[in-house]
Amino acid sequence: MPTEQLQQPSPIPEGFNIAAAVMDRAVWFHLANGGPASAREHIETLQKELSYFFQTDCTPAYTAAMAKIVAAEEAERLEAERRHMEQQSQLMLAMVKAMQTSQQPPRPAETQQASGQQETDLSDQHIQWCLERLMDEKLQSGEPLFNQRSHWQAVFRILADKKLYTDSDFDYFDNLMMRVMPLQVNSPYTRASVKIISQTEFNVPFERWVYRPEFSKTRKPFDRMYKIAHRFKQLLEGQE
Repeated sequence: MPTEQLQQPSPIPEGFNIAAAVMDRAVWFHLANGGPASAREHIETLQKELSYFFQTDCTPAYTAAMAKIVAAEEAERLEAERRHMEQQSQLMLAMVKAMQTSQQPPRPAETQQASGQQETDLSDQHIQWCLERLMDEKLQSGEPLFNQRSHWQAVFRILADKKLYTDSDFDYFDNLMMRVMPLQVNSPYTRASVKIISQTEFNVPFERWVYRPEFSKTRKPFDRMYKIAHRFKQLLEGQE
């Protein structure tokens, strides 16, 4: 315990018993120079020595001295707990930051430039905002543009085109959806409804999408999926 935090012993007034004065100064000295553990050891030894000469005065003097040591021990314990809690808090904060960083998809600027793509915000927050906006899109009839589980294939395709994950990395997409899924959606996401994309005409980059009769008897489902993918791409790229 630092010397400046300890109350120095007062001068010995007339009539003050010697045992109390000796104990008082010994406690102050050892607390200042060795801490509570050192003070306790020396005071216990001193009590045995003084008891031969000051039998009446020694016991109350020793009791008062030990009270000061106990108070110093408690202060030392509280300070150690405070430091421990502070270290734990800093450790937890560092772990949270590390987890957040690891969850962000690797997308170096030089890779975007080499691929000829514009800089696109692919943060969880932006993707979630785009999905919320996508759910608000309407057809001329007033019906929601996005209204089937299969329409999540359009979201998967555009983000795959942005190199957020590979064309078959459904695990990554699953984890992403767990983080960014809006509270309100027009049709719930399921892994199965997206994984089936490998059996459709949408299993190629969006720029190469063309209607193929072998996958659908009419163009209507294809055209709708195309509109959803196109609109989601616009939202991602900030094209209002």
